[in-house]
Parts: sequence; C-alpha cells; structure tokens
Amino acid sequence: MRLVKKAGIPVLNVHEVKHSLRIDHSFDDAVIEGAIAAATTMVESYINRSLLTKVYECTWECRHEDVERIPLSYPPIIAIEKIVEVFHEFDQQQCRRFRFIQGESPMVEVYSKAPRIQLTYKAGYGDYPSDINDTLKRAVLIASMELYDKPDTFSIEQHLTLSSLLSPYKVMRLM
Repeated sequence: MRLVKKAGIPVLNVHEVKHSLRIDHSFDDAVIEGAIAAATTMVESYINRSLLTKVYECTWECRHEDVERIPLSYPPIIAIEKIVEVFHEFDQQQCRRFRFIQGESPMVEVYSKAPRIQLTYKAGYGDYPSDINDTLKRAVLIASMELYDKPDTFSIEQHLTLSSLLSPYKVMRLM
C-alpha cells in the first residue's frame, strides 16, 4: 500500500485550535500546525480510515484463483480510479472484469489471470473539512490540543474521551 496523493488541506485550521486553547498570539502557530497534522495522522491510524480524500495505490500478487479478492484499506472508498493487470513489466492492460464491494471491509473482486494487479483508488470522507462529521473533527481538535500541551506523553489509546469518541468509527484490519 502506497499513499500517492495526500489531502491538500488540513482537517482543522490553526485558528480553531488556538480558540479552543485560548491562545491569542501567533508565536506558536507552526507548533499548532504540526500538532494538527500529527493529530490527524494519529486519529486516522487509530480508526484505520482516511478523513480527507487521499489516493492510494496497491500491488497485489495474485494466487491464480478464479477471483482475486483485494481488501482496500482506509475506507470510506470514494472511487476506484484504475485497475491494471500486470503480466510482465512492459505488458500491462486495463482490467475490465472486476466488482467493487463497499462496506466496513471494502474489497475489489478481480477476475484475471495476470500474476499481479495494480489498483489505484480514492478514500476519505471528502475533499473539504466540512465533509467530515463533527465527532471526528472534535477528536482531531482534542488530540491537537493534547499534543500541544503534552507532546511527549499523549496517546489516543490512553485518553478515555478520545478512545470513546473514536471507537464507533474504528475499522479492524484483517490484512
């Protein structure tokens, strides 16, 4: 699994976090931006989901069965952008026989005899922070505040409020 394109904007802006921290100066803006980025990554890792739209690419080594079931990480899945059958390094073709299965554990069923499949897809709740529900944004805010105050000791797993907020969104990885 490889991240091809990151989200273009942060989940929260510096002013939202500064307001909650009751900070009215700009001396720590860079630190707060870093805390927002780290908090977003921590929340996404904890729930195994993408918040804002990202593009992922994975290469799947086929087991030569009639149907290859390729699990997709970081739901919700927005779109399957490309599925390529790789026969050799210079012998590739667009796959036309596949079925996308949405749900808590999304996957693509590919009908191919190729030894390898390359899959590119978009995942996330949307392109803008307004596409993310308030609970997930609140979790990023709380984590950002905690990282600003206690950057060396903060953990979502040990933070009762955050782990409770995020548990309904958590997707278990089976890979």
